[in-house]
Amino acid sequence: MLAPDPASSSTGSEINTLYWIALAIAAVLILLINVGLISMLVRGRASKGSSPAGTRARRGTTFAVGGLLAVLAIGVFVVGVVFTEKAGVETTAASAADSESQMDGSDTEAMAARGEKTLQILTSGQQWLWRYQYPDGTFSYYELVLPVGQPVEIELESTDVLHRWWVPGLSQKADAVPGKTHVLKFTPDTEGTFEGASYAFSGANYATMRTVVRVVSEDEFERWLDEQGADIADAQKWVQDEIAENGPYGAIEEAGGGQ
Repeated sequence: MLAPDPASSSTGSEINTLYWIALAIAAVLILLINVGLISMLVRGRASKGSSPAGTRARRGTTFAVGGLLAVLAIGVFVVGVVFTEKAGVETTAASAADSESQMDGSDTEAMAARGEKTLQILTSGQQWLWRYQYPDGTFSYYELVLPVGQPVEIELESTDVLHRWWVPGLSQKADAVPGKTHVLKFTPDTEGTFEGASYAFSGANYATMRTVVRVVSEDEFERWLDEQGADIADAQKWVQDEIAENGPYGAIEEAGGGQ
């Protein structure tokens, strides 16, 4: 498919914009290269007995193509500077926000005072699945649920080898590196289900390391968070009761017929 996935966040829109700019530049370059090759072929055949006027015409064509390439190079440079400057401003603003939070002594209170609410998700990659942990301690595997319209920070880490997280349409790619934390920031602005994967080879079964991001309304997100937390608490209680009643290996012995 030539077109990228539809953008469902501001970050996704910027990525798609860069994609179309790069595609347009590539198309123009291909056109210019082919025009130059055809021109060289045609003029090469007529080079015998060429007049000074023909020579000047060839030079004029060469200068024209060179000028167009120079304009394209300047355009690419300007686009790169604009997007890099924008990323730098966002990073500086984020750093300032973090500093302000530290001075106030509470990230949550500082964000509330500024009317902001950022959802921080600790995302751990391991062979071969993704684990998502929410601020209240609730966690999930494979599926990440987010409220629409709320800024999100994905804090990427790895427990074993290099993994790469990407959900097209929502964010850019980023690596989960052992011993380091990389942060992805975006705001999902469309409800729906978005599929992603690990885009770096991480072992024999890396192709199965997929993920789904489900963007829902704020009310539905709160309901899901409560239900997920309750299910986890019930499962933990069952394990504790089983250990208390039958010992740490009781369930295993029972499943094996006491052998």
